Amino acid sequence: MNTSRTVLATLTALGALGGALLSGSAGASTQPTTKVYDCSRPLAHPREIVLTCADANRSLTSISWTHWGAPSAQGRAILEWNTCTPSCAAGHLERRAVSFSATGLTTRGGQRLYIRLVGPTWAWQNGTTHFSLPTKAL
Repeated sequence: MNTSRTVLATLTALGALGGALLSGSAGASTQPTTKVYDCSRPLAHPREIVLTCADANRSLTSISWTHWGAPSAQGRAILEWNTCTPSCAAGHLERRAVSFSATGLTTRGGQRLYIRLVGPTWAWQNGTTHFSLPTKAL
């Protein structure tokens, strides 16, 4: 084989490999993307998670993820909640910065999901450091 054909064959092979890498088909993992359920749908790296699905009176907003991957993900956010004082209709929103982790990695409905948030006790209003995400719809 002459030099020009060898170079052409090498470039063709490299081009095919590059295309496969860009498309994700060469050595791509078949592992599904890990997500968090936010009351309406599972999302990867969500910027917001609604915690109280019935009334949306408590949510994490402006989430920035500092780590994402098994077995947990860590993030920072603004926790927003309705004071519901004197009633939820007449209450106002409070906001406070919070660091938290998404944990409890499991598979539901064919999707890998974090099903629990871990953070300061004051954040979840349930007296513990854990908050179970609502995943009954899956």
